[in-house]
Amino acid sequence: MVTKGALISFAGGFIGPIPDIIVFQYNPAELSRSLSQRRVAPCGGGEPTQAEPFRIDGPPNETITIKAEFNGDDMAMDGNPITPLVGVRPALGALEMLLYAKGEQALSAVLRAPGSLTTPPDELPLVIFAWGPGRVLPVRLTALTVREQEFDRLLNPIRAEVDLSLEVLKRLPRDHVARGIYDYTEKQMRVVARMQMINNVQSLLAGVLP
Repeated sequence: MVTKGALISFAGGFIGPIPDIIVFQYNPAELSRSLSQRRVAPCGGGEPTQAEPFRIDGPPNETITIKAEFNGDDMAMDGNPITPLVGVRPALGALEMLLYAKGEQALSAVLRAPGSLTTPPDELPLVIFAWGPGRVLPVRLTALTVREQEFDRLLNPIRAEVDLSLEVLKRLPRDHVARGIYDYTEKQMRVVARMQMINNVQSLLAGVLP
């Protein structure tokens, strides 16, 4: 059985704590990761001095970019009863909702008194990106591009490609539930990185390294 990647959203709202799980129909063939350092701001402003070349402000910023594909014909063959009615719109809608505020926030905005002057900031749902047991990360969907490619007689899309840009959330408060999820994955990464020492020893024994 092939392990499939997924996005898990804890939006709350009318369904309470039940998560919305968006499983990729096919695992993307490519995953791009972009990392950039957080430099510590120098005292007094201006450019960092030579005395501060190695000072950083926490772990690097990280963005994950993937392309997901959805095929309504394959979904229907797998026994999905909704696909013949509305195509792949449920999957696309679930992804799009990750850019919206949580259901409770949206409902409070609708019910707010017309004369109210205070507008509490909207809060995005907690989203977990699961890419196998070694990478489970809290993320925020920052950009979404949808290409609808084929349609049924009611113009519901039956095939679509979706580009997703995810920001990994690494600086959550220590008491936040998702902080433990990120720490779990970071510890795994550090263990795997240490395995490179085995390759280094083998290279030394083989005379590859001086």
